[in-house]
Amino acid sequence: PIEVLLNKYIPSVTLIGSMILGALAGFSDVLGVFGSGIGILLMVDILINYYNQLVKEQVEIVMPRLGALLGRK
Repeated sequence: PIEVLLNKYIPSVTLIGSMILGALAGFSDVLGVFGSGIGILLMVDILINYYNQLVKEQVEIVMPRLGALLGRK
């Protein structure tokens, strides 16, 4: 059922989300949150679009380990 389907994706999405959040916190600390909220929102939007592009281009063919991290194989 839905629980089995979600359990397949939740660990990889949690890992990717925590890495993005950690990188975002690190960048904002280094930059002193120079760009404030708008800059952070823009950075998050760019990262989400980059992730979607990787998935669309079937990244597991080019980088099998990253594909496995994303839960593809």
